Amino acid sequence: MARDGISLMGASLTAAAAGVTIGFVLGRYSTVISKKSLADLIKRKAVHASSTTRTGSFTSHPESLPITEFEHASFEVLDVETSRAFYEELLGFKRIVRPDFEVDGYWLQGPSGVKMHIAEVPNASRRKYKEADSLQKEWHGWEGLPTGDHLALLSDDLKLCEIRLKAAGIPYKRVGPGPQDALQLFLFDPDGNAIEIGDCAPPVDGKKCKLRG
Repeated sequence: MARDGISLMGASLTAAAAGVTIGFVLGRYSTVISKKSLADLIKRKAVHASSTTRTGSFTSHPESLPITEFEHASFEVLDVETSRAFYEELLGFKRIVRPDFEVDGYWLQGPSGVKMHIAEVPNASRRKYKEADSLQKEWHGWEGLPTGDHLALLSDDLKLCEIRLKAAGIPYKRVGPGPQDALQLFLFDPDGNAIEIGDCAPPVDGKKCKLRG
């Protein structure tokens, strides 16, 4: 079954090959200019004008923020209807009420209550960046699975997931069982964000999944 996913993956990457080169060039260009201008950008955008240091320089802090819950994940997308169809029709999220923002988008909710917000890229300059970013994320994502950045979902029927992914023409990778005893499918949404679908997850106080069934 994994071979089918790998074949589809090859087709996906071949189709994206021309754009990937552009993505790499833009990525390098961003890295070059970031050292020169990022501090000024932070100074203009952050609440405290004295802030010029990237969060990447953070090491530790003695007190945590009074966070009460994880409320939602949000993605800026190239095509809001394509992304809605992917999360709603393929992954089974449900549409929920969304305020009337200026930018088009949807608020969705998954089976366990987790919320997903998607919003369309608002202008041409961000669309250029997003197109290159999406290609780079998917390219490097296939290389980095299963430990690269990803969202994780659970299913009680991975075989049926595979059947429907193949029917939808979605490339995926099968992984496991790993040290935690989970079988996992990895795929990408239309904007290159990696998604894991696992058949189990360890409890918070354990390293392995509980026995199935």
